Amino acid sequence: MLKKGDRVVMHSNLQARINSGVIWTCECDEFLDYRGNTVVRLKEFGDFYTAFLQKVDVEGMLGVALKRADRLQEENERLQAELELCREYFKKVHDELEKEDSADESVDNILRLNTQLLISLAALEAAE
Repeated sequence: MLKKGDRVVMHSNLQARINSGVIWTCECDEFLDYRGNTVVRLKEFGDFYTAFLQKVDVEGMLGVALKRADRLQEENERLQAELELCREYFKKVHDELEKEDSADESVDNILRLNTQLLISLAALEAAE
C-alpha cells in the first residue's frame, strides 16, 4: 500500500515513457476513486493508478550513490598524486636536458629519474 510521502516511479504505460526516470512523491495514502480503482495523488501530477507505480527506496539509492562518490574521490586523489609525480619527473628531465653536461651523464641521470618515478608509481598502486 502506498502512503503519503512515498516515492514512486511510473511503469508499463504511456505516462511512464513520457516521464521516464522521474521520481514522484505521493501526496496522500492510496484510495479508491469513483470507479473503484486504487489510485494515489502524485505531487505535481494528480491522481494515478497504483497498478502502474513502483515504490522506490530513495535513501537506499542515495547510499549507493554516496559510496560510488567516495570511490571516485579516492581514485581522483590517487590520480592527482600520480600526476604530481609525473610533473616532478618531467621537470627534472627537462632540467637535466638543459644542463651542459655530457650526453652520457644526462642519459644516466634521466634513467635514474625514470627508475625513481617507476618506484614511486608502484608504491602508489600498492597503497590502494
